[in-house]
Amino acid sequence: MELNPARILDIASGARRARLLFAAADVGVFGALAEAPATTEELRARLGLHPVGAGDLLAGLEALELIERRDGRYHNSPTADRYLIPGRPEFLGGFLDFLDHTLHPAWDGLAGSLRTGEPANIQAGGGDPYAPVHADPASRTAFFDAMDVLNAPIGAALADLDWSGFEHVVDVGGARGNIAAHLVKAHPHLRVTVFDLPDVRPAFEGHVGGLGLADRVTFAGGDFFTDPLPAADAVLFGHVLHNWPVERRRFLAQAAFRAVRPGGAAFVYDPMLDPDRPQLPNVLASLNMLVWSAGGAEYTFADAATWFADAGFGAVEHTPLVATTSLLTARKE
Repeated sequence: MELNPARILDIASGARRARLLFAAADVGVFGALAEAPATTEELRARLGLHPVGAGDLLAGLEALELIERRDGRYHNSPTADRYLIPGRPEFLGGFLDFLDHTLHPAWDGLAGSLRTGEPANIQAGGGDPYAPVHADPASRTAFFDAMDVLNAPIGAALADLDWSGFEHVVDVGGARGNIAAHLVKAHPHLRVTVFDLPDVRPAFEGHVGGLGLADRVTFAGGDFFTDPLPAADAVLFGHVLHNWPVERRRFLAQAAFRAVRPGGAAFVYDPMLDPDRPQLPNVLASLNMLVWSAGGAEYTFADAATWFADAGFGAVEHTPLVATTSLLTARKE
């Protein structure tokens, strides 16, 4: 086979594809096409774009299969129509904004983080890498909206599990309660308490109240590093442990053991690492943590099993959940 640099160049162009998407969302291409299909000139005039570049922008989006051209006019692709239109239920704009303005700039310091082990994200020095996201209410709402869309498959997969042995679940860091909503809708006998920072409460109450689930999904405000977790039959950590260094993960495993009643369990889901079969999304997620959080990283199931066994849990099980996300279940005897 003749060697050539095509694969290397394809990888190297990835950042430009992302920038094309971010710029298109920023100037309003997808929202404008949702209002009415348009030619290049019509869209350029509608959005106030300069003649130089507008055609290339649309051609690039067409090549990325985010827009389609029919009868000389551009339309959103079905995927863009579902996820990239502001104001629609599954709009991912908050997550795109987070990537563009928070996470990806931290990746500019990846080489330095690889040398020092320290995050490039200066906000991580304060202990909470999510602080910039939570600082602005509008940005936080948009981020929560997007996270609820992205976590929906996980919520559905968790709801498919057997919860008959539990009555009360605490979702640690459960934000607006979307995972909790999946659980109680599928299992009428369950009650779920979302344990998160006190300033998340208004967002939680608005979301859960809007779903009509306020009688079965409740909120407890606190900091899981300084306040005890509420007692329950099961404790759930979803996309929580990977944000923190190992000693804090061990602390949370111990906190879970204290909170879980005998016969109960702790559940953990994250994009865990498989040293024998590396999955690129999981490895990239781990590097996200390196550049963005102070000591965070993805981890293997074996590592997590040790933390929970050392905390006092008995049998620890590993289950593939969705795509690249794995579930750990630790039973308390």
